[in-house]
Amino acid sequence: MVNNEQTYRRLSFIMKVMNVSTSELAEALHVDKSLVSKWRNNRRELSAKSIHIIPLCNYLLAIEEKNHLNVLDPILKSFEPEADLENLETKMNCLCRWLTSLKPVDPPIINSISSITYSYESITRVWDGLSGRQEAVLSNPAFSCFSRRYLLDDRKP
Repeated sequence: MVNNEQTYRRLSFIMKVMNVSTSELAEALHVDKSLVSKWRNNRRELSAKSIHIIPLCNYLLAIEEKNHLNVLDPILKSFEPEADLENLETKMNCLCRWLTSLKPVDPPIINSISSITYSYESITRVWDGLSGRQEAVLSNPAFSCFSRRYLLDDRKP
């Protein structure tokens, strides 16, 4: 077992927050998913000298941008307050250092990031009776003309 407990926690935490599965990360890094699992379960060290650390950080940065997440900046700012995170190379290097650092993770930052939830808004309408059925059919563009005629007609064949 590797003694780098903080690295394990950091990688596992960031994967969870960014909704990245072991399989997805393994595929992105072109490695076996058992290797990513070993990193997450603290059976293999993810060191700063690893050939996988830079591609890993690039992948996490790409996921953050693609999904419009803002999770890395608060973490990295608490780790290195003076870092210029507007510079992509600086941000990537800072992320590499954060992932492989043995320095304890700042609990308030972890708690604030952990509280991020992914929510979706939807509108649900419920109609009742014949007039409700008619309104529902007319308001739904997914129904074809035939379906609309059939559903709106009181006299079913």
